[in-house]
Amino acid sequence: MFYGGCAAQSYIFLFLATKWRDVISYWYKMEKPFLSPPYTITGRSLSLKIRLIGVVFFVFYLIEHLMFIAMALNDNYHQLMMCNVTEVPFLLNYMRRQRPHLLDVLPYHWWIFPAFQWTITCLAFCWNYVDFFIIILSLGISTRFNQLNERLLHTPNHEMDRKFWLEIRLHYTNLVCLLEFIDEQVSLLVLLSMSHNLFLVCTKIFE
Repeated sequence: MFYGGCAAQSYIFLFLATKWRDVISYWYKMEKPFLSPPYTITGRSLSLKIRLIGVVFFVFYLIEHLMFIAMALNDNYHQLMMCNVTEVPFLLNYMRRQRPHLLDVLPYHWWIFPAFQWTITCLAFCWNYVDFFIIILSLGISTRFNQLNERLLHTPNHEMDRKFWLEIRLHYTNLVCLLEFIDEQVSLLVLLSMSHNLFLVCTKIFE
C-alpha cells in the first residue's frame, strides 16, 4: 500500500505538471482582482503563511521520520539483547523485521540498508508533500473568499450601489469557478491522500 500509494501520487503529480502552466494561468486570471485594492489581506500575507506552513510541515515530518527510525532501531536492539542473538548482524535483523519482502528478492548486503532507507525516506517525503500541496491550494482559495467577505463587512452601506453588487457577484462567481476547476484537477490526489492517511491510521490502531 505504501509503495503503491506513493507511486500513484507521483504519477498524478507528473500528469498535473504537464497541465500546470494552464492551471496557474487560469488561477491568476480568476484571482487577479484580489491582488489590489479595494481587497486587502488582514494579518500575515498569503506567501508568508505558505512559507511558515512549509517550514512547520518539514520540521514535523523530519522529527516524525527520525523518531520512527530510532524506535525501529531501538526495538531491533532490544530483541537481539533479550533473545541473546549473536549470529545475526544488527542490520540484517533490522531488515528482517522492517523490510522482509526485500530479502525475498535480494540477497543481503550491507549497502541494502542505507539504499532502501533512503528510498523509504524519499517516498515518505512525497507522501507528506501531497498533504502540504493540498493544504496550500486550499489556503490560497479560502484566502480569496475571506477577502471577499472582508470587503462586504467593511464597505459602508452608502457605497453598496448596483455597480458594487455586480462587481461582487462577478468576483464571487470567478472564485466558485476557480474552486470547481482546481477540484477537478486535484480531486483524485485528495482522494488518494485521504485513503493513504486512513490506511496508516487503521494500521496503527490494529497494531
